[in-house]
Amino acid sequence: MRMTRIGAWALTGLCAACLPERPAGRRVEDRAARGTPKTVPGLLAVDWKDGTTRDQFNAEEGRFGIDVELASPWGEPFGLTVAKGVQITEDLLAKLRADPLVERAEPVYQYDALFVPDDPQYKLQWHMKQIGSETAWNWGSGEDVVVAVVDTGVSRLPDLAATKFVPGWDFVHGRADATDDHGHGSHVAGTVAQSTDNGTGVAGLAHRAAIMPLKVLDSSGAGKTTDIADAIRFATDHGAKVLNLSLGGAGYSGILADAVKYARSRGVFVACAAGNGFGPPVGYPAAYDGAFAVSAVRYDRALAPYSSFGPEVDIAAPGGDTSVDQNGDGAPDGVLQQTIGGEYKWFQGTSMATPHVAGAAALLAGAGVTRVEAIERILRSTAVELKDRERFGAGEVDAAAALKHVRLTGSLGRVVLAVLLAWVAWRLVRRREGRPVPLGWGMAAALLLASAGLFVLPLVGLGHPSGAALLSAPLPEWGRVLHGSRISSPLWLSAFLPFLMLGLSRARALAGVAAGLCLGWAAYMLHAAGTGWVDLAWIPGRTVEALWLAGNAFVSFVLGMIAMRPK
Repeated sequence: MRMTRIGAWALTGLCAACLPERPAGRRVEDRAARGTPKTVPGLLAVDWKDGTTRDQFNAEEGRFGIDVELASPWGEPFGLTVAKGVQITEDLLAKLRADPLVERAEPVYQYDALFVPDDPQYKLQWHMKQIGSETAWNWGSGEDVVVAVVDTGVSRLPDLAATKFVPGWDFVHGRADATDDHGHGSHVAGTVAQSTDNGTGVAGLAHRAAIMPLKVLDSSGAGKTTDIADAIRFATDHGAKVLNLSLGGAGYSGILADAVKYARSRGVFVACAAGNGFGPPVGYPAAYDGAFAVSAVRYDRALAPYSSFGPEVDIAAPGGDTSVDQNGDGAPDGVLQQTIGGEYKWFQGTSMATPHVAGAAALLAGAGVTRVEAIERILRSTAVELKDRERFGAGEVDAAAALKHVRLTGSLGRVVLAVLLAWVAWRLVRRREGRPVPLGWGMAAALLLASAGLFVLPLVGLGHPSGAALLSAPLPEWGRVLHGSRISSPLWLSAFLPFLMLGLSRARALAGVAAGLCLGWAAYMLHAAGTGWVDLAWIPGRTVEALWLAGNAFVSFVLGMIAMRPK
């Protein structure tokens, strides 16, 4: 029995593993400017230690001859303030940094939207097909994953009418309405989650995800590092699982670097545009530790001529090149989405590449991959390999391969685990109580449906866009699928339903079905406890979730044994 238990856990770990991981992008340790940094004249950022009260920093500001105010209403818990009309000198910065209440003091840098617009509908979206969108949609579409678009805002365009939105914030004007007055953010949001299969316009990759609009760039496409930092923390603290930052600049901001680390450390995937610098180096925030840097490729998978690159690049994605028509469709090879004014426009840039990666991350999160490390590893390991690590990172993102890998490896792992649990249960019952009831094909079918569902259906084109969505999902996911959510109910993922299913075993002919359902449910929960690929409502923290799932898996295993007992 000891070896059997060890084998079960070993199989769980084995099935959670992915393809061999390619090396991650290397982050630079220096803080040198990546080009010529732009500062906002007269603005000084002072980041006080977390928990510093207004009274405390108001008392301190007089020592330095400055007047600080919160960068935004959301920055108070983190003490992020800005002083206006300041003559910034090295002496002033040194004095501030020596204050025990000050974490960072630095100029406020300007970051900009990273795109090159060009004016001229799904058939023209070569970039979606290039990353396998149609195949990916058979496996999932980012159900209920919140993607924060940190940009110029997002407008409720006609082709975003069916897209879910969650409350955001306008950090430029200090208001809840984060409507786009530039066009860049709406275009980016369209690539992530444009309404799809609605008979209108174009498609979005994770079209069942939810957009959180966060406006940090003004109508000219420029914004302050302090606003971006506050927006990152806002998104992290308000339920975003994916951040898209299609913006950047040359100046190193420790305040913004800390915000990226804050998000990443709390399980948020941070996709950042590498920059449009026509070569090295990678800009900020993509070069910060914790960011997932994205370079841009064209239709022919060559590096787009404008794309920045360097050792920090993690992956590449279609960013377009409007100067060519390599696919011969009569249109420029830019990235096509609807933007403000209702127009469909071709844009190019690493800004356009990044939301393809953010969308792919949302697909994985919607499939149950909740750990950011796992999302990053899967995206790298399934990318289309392109030679030149500094230009393309692990290669071009392949949404279809990433999602297919997760669905198939997870399903196969749960099936193997379910069979192993059934064998152990059968041996235990036979040893203690004599020959178990005949199990037969009913048990085999119940094991499959409960642990993995008919997971092969998407391989033949019957996946999430069709009525086969429920059948392709394991029974423990049905509650989540029916509600269109990535969050599972703790009651559904518990021993409660297996306990009810135990009633079937009163009929000898259905004992095998009851046992299979209980043991398949146990396998699903045990696998989820080992991989962390499940989010449970109302249960705080991964450790508590794992204990809940493992404990209920054990109870379900016992119920399966009871169903097998001789009648």
